[in-house]
Amino acid sequence: MKKSKMIGSLIMILSLVLFVSVPVFANISVNKGRYD
Repeated sequence: MKKSKMIGSLIMILSLVLFVSVPVFANISVNKGRYD
């Protein structure tokens, strides 16, 4: 497996994780602020 291909897929996975986790964290903080 080529290194550049590995890095490319790693970046793709990272951006996907960020794309999913950012709204989730935003939701959690909004809910915490609401119930405090």
